[in-house]
Amino acid sequence: MKALRLAALAAGIGLAGCVQPGGPPGVVVCPPGAPCRVQPVGMVTSVLEEGPARPREPEVGDSLRGLAAAAESGVPDAQYRLATLLFRGTPDTPRQSYAALQWMRRAGEGGDVRAQRAVGRLYMTGLEEMGQDLQEARRWLGMAAGQGDRQARRDLAEIDRAERQERDFQRALALKQAETRSLWIVVVPVAVYR
Repeated sequence: MKALRLAALAAGIGLAGCVQPGGPPGVVVCPPGAPCRVQPVGMVTSVLEEGPARPREPEVGDSLRGLAAAAESGVPDAQYRLATLLFRGTPDTPRQSYAALQWMRRAGEGGDVRAQRAVGRLYMTGLEEMGQDLQEARRWLGMAAGQGDRQARRDLAEIDRAERQERDFQRALALKQAETRSLWIVVVPVAVYR
């Protein structure tokens, strides 16, 4: 069994089980304290010998259908990749920004830092018909920054800086308005002509 685990780890699979000899294409996964099951090769789980199973990220060559299936099953990396494909569009699939945002949000809610940062930036800048929402941008960027994402921290600092500048500009503008009004309200003696 140790040799099979080492072989699986060497193959980059990292399983707590072994390859099922003579069975369907898949992997036998034996989580501690749970019954063994065959997991399809496309959804092999990465497991530390003592830890719980986590869905593995799909390969770059995965089909859109396979990616969608993995995304539907709750794999945050697949949700992120599907969102990216839907946002960009492909020759076979038109661009779908609303669906892309929904998948990106699901990936972010699943803990994918890239998705959290991407959703935060989409709210920071606005996306097509969706306007800018700095409060929502702060929420998503805060999640990513909380996981140590440096770019999210920089984006949060940029939002803070921009809001300070906007407040300063609005204050200066209010002072200019008051000054301008005072120029027009000054009572000027007017000669009356008869």
